[in-house]
Amino acid sequence: MSSRKSTRQVPSPPAGRIIVDTSQWAFWVIQNQGGVAHPIHLHGHDFYLLGTAAATTFSDSKVSSLNFVNPPRRDVAMLQATGYLVLGFPTDNPGAWLMHCHIAWHVGEGLAVQFLERKDEIAGLMNLTAIQPACDNFDSWYSTSPYKKLDSGL
Repeated sequence: MSSRKSTRQVPSPPAGRIIVDTSQWAFWVIQNQGGVAHPIHLHGHDFYLLGTAAATTFSDSKVSSLNFVNPPRRDVAMLQATGYLVLGFPTDNPGAWLMHCHIAWHVGEGLAVQFLERKDEIAGLMNLTAIQPACDNFDSWYSTSPYKKLDSGL
């Protein structure tokens, strides 16, 4: 058994850019202007936590303080109150993915984003015609169900 520590080098974004989508890596900067922290979760990926701080605003001058050498890998990270969170991940998983606050009612208030990754590859990975009958079945059930959801359902 080897005791060598594996390291992952995350590519730095180009100079002068805060958010980059190069079709190989996506970098997200999430700024929290409110006084409550939010656990941010990403579907479809583990992400690399490149930087986080409380009670401060992210700016270009903070790019040099981000950790691009062996950063922590997570699927949930805390976005601090009045702070920021910077994450990056390889865009290697075709699909429609959701990033959201893990506090369910915050999603209902809009703290979520869905993005398409490698859109042109999705159709070749699954039979998309099989999805419509499931949607139709849900719509039929939900129209008569006594269990109506008023929020996102997360």
